[in-house]
Amino acid sequence: MKLSLLPHPSLWFKTAALPLLLILLLSGCTVSPSAGAGGLLPHLNADLQLPAELVQGQDHSFEVKVEAGGAPLPGALVTFEFWLEDEPDSILSIPAVSADAGRYTVSFNPDRDGLYQVRSRISSGSLESTLTQRFAIGEAAVTRLIQLEQDTAAPVIENSAGGHHH
Repeated sequence: MKLSLLPHPSLWFKTAALPLLLILLLSGCTVSPSAGAGGLLPHLNADLQLPAELVQGQDHSFEVKVEAGGAPLPGALVTFEFWLEDEPDSILSIPAVSADAGRYTVSFNPDRDGLYQVRSRISSGSLESTLTQRFAIGEAAVTRLIQLEQDTAAPVIENSAGGHHH
């Protein structure tokens, strides 16, 4: 009688090879065909630039730099929205002008003191990005903005009433 340590070939196929083949086939379906290098989905990188100094009643240039895949993105649709923070229903929407590849600008003249928000809305094909920042016109608004930024940057301090442990 001949003894074999290997299972019968049809049994081996059913118990080992078939499940292994199914795993290989199914794992190939988990990677998106639209994924780029490193398996990341395509996305936009944007950097919203505010003017260094803002004064009521003067035109100021606001800019957003847009990249896709690490390269400047020309031809995107970009809109800037401006509003006083206390008046969110009074949004002024201005289409941006392409200054050069990947750089989009608008001119905005804040007509009164206050705490403003600016939002850039960017779209290119199926990709979208939205950035929002605050800026202040006038002393009272600057003070309020500083306080808001300090409040959001302040660390949370926990106070334990149990004393200290040894």
